[in-house]
Amino acid sequence: MTTFVDLIRRRATEDPGGTAYTFTAGGQAERLGYGELEHAARSVAVGLREIAAPGDRVLVMCSPGLRFVVAFAAALYAGVIAVPVYPPTNPRSLTRLAGIAQDAKPVALVADAPVLALLATLDDGQLGDLPLLAVEDFPATGADLPGLPRPDDVAFLQYTSGSTGDPKGVVVTHGNLVHNSEVIRDRMALSRDSVCVSWLPPYHDMGLVGGILQPLHTGFHGVLLTPLEFLQRPLCWLEAVSAYGGTVSGGPDFAFDLCVQRYDPETGPELDLRSWAVAFSGSEPIKSRTLQRFAEHFASCGLRRTALYPCYGLAEATLFVSGGPVGREPVILRARTEALARGVVEPAPDGDLALVGCGGPHPELPVCVADPQTLDPLPDGQVGEILVAGPSVAQGYWNRTDDHLFHAEVSGAAHLRTGDLGFLLDGELFVTGRNKDVLIIRGRNHYPQDIEDTVERGHPLVRTRGVAAFTVDDRLVVAVEIADPAAAGEVVAAVRAAVAEEHGLAAQVVPVAPRGVPKASNGKLQRGRCRALYLDGELPPVLP
Repeated sequence: MTTFVDLIRRRATEDPGGTAYTFTAGGQAERLGYGELEHAARSVAVGLREIAAPGDRVLVMCSPGLRFVVAFAAALYAGVIAVPVYPPTNPRSLTRLAGIAQDAKPVALVADAPVLALLATLDDGQLGDLPLLAVEDFPATGADLPGLPRPDDVAFLQYTSGSTGDPKGVVVTHGNLVHNSEVIRDRMALSRDSVCVSWLPPYHDMGLVGGILQPLHTGFHGVLLTPLEFLQRPLCWLEAVSAYGGTVSGGPDFAFDLCVQRYDPETGPELDLRSWAVAFSGSEPIKSRTLQRFAEHFASCGLRRTALYPCYGLAEATLFVSGGPVGREPVILRARTEALARGVVEPAPDGDLALVGCGGPHPELPVCVADPQTLDPLPDGQVGEILVAGPSVAQGYWNRTDDHLFHAEVSGAAHLRTGDLGFLLDGELFVTGRNKDVLIIRGRNHYPQDIEDTVERGHPLVRTRGVAAFTVDDRLVVAVEIADPAAAGEVVAAVRAAVAEEHGLAAQVVPVAPRGVPKASNGKLQRGRCRALYLDGELPPVLP
């Protein structure tokens, strides 16, 4: 099959009554079969073709669930370019939506009725006269569509989270989607018997390509939950894996940590995680401590340590770059922080740093590590910028002039410059940080996530994922969310001592109110924005 439209039609023909997806929320479950998906998507696509031509952009803003699946599939079917976007919940998120609309210049917005009702209460004219269409209002039709999309046609624009800058629309073709889905199937050893459970937001690459499109690609059951329900009650994720016999499921590092915090083996729900074969962790720095705690905490529920599957990817490569193989324990490399600051890896059993391997790159997605300045390839064990080549690499950024990052020449071949730093060792890829985020203090490189991890462990009143490290005039500044304002002085002193002991650095610690450290829409830390707020004196202070 060359496009996902071909896949949808094939599934509907070969197994019209088979279950494509189950959406569960609030204890209620709703099913969507292959035949129902094809008919609903085609009906909406026929309606879209009346107002949009192939190549036009259409915002897809349905609530997480089956209506989103239908709307996105319909956009693919119609040959328009889908732009999945979060429904706005406040004026700030509406401003982000308006910015995406200004960049993509869509001809319409498709959402479900509840989202359109919410939008009506928020929109103050920022979206102009953009037609707003309810996916429920498209009439069913048996009509077919001429001129279905081809592999080189653009399928959708994946707007990045903005964790290191302004959101940019990654141009992903139908061919990119199919290729990356085949890579994922191969590296995760997926089959028609697999079952995927996903609470991940469908507006980002991991939730969309991994949680929604991968089940359709390989032909297995996809179980969908809402991100909000997971955040309110993280254990609903593991309950769904248990109830549906999930074999593949995952998320960012913080999701695994949340489940450990919320699960009490004595009073928690009874879980059966024996079916879970691929518990993938990606999207943000993967902590060896999180993997260890998760494996130990849920071993009594049947979770195997070999199910833990650290992986690496990014929207600019559609989604997946490296991971696996399936069925082995995660690779943890002990190394010395002092050497890593010089860009050299010195493995040591007593090393003060635990680095998590992200598996081996797929043969069709060759990875090299190069000097960020010269792009000269570096030998194994030296830290440099990670570059990726292959058919999964997207076409560039929509309406941007920096798409040269997708065509950097290394050893005579075009590569994507990921902006991520890391190294290769014995065929394993290790990611150490973002090039833009590296802190240079007195001529030495320091990785902010390592300092943030030290700060989180420095005192129990430091809020998890509530720390941002950055530099100002060659000095280290750390913004720290503190759970109890009365203990701010005690926390600051403990954090300074921990950073000095583990990193040899003097830190200026800035106490911040809970939820005061800024994050992107998908939860990624925004260190640059945090620095700007600090310089403007706008970080919310801890109040007694």
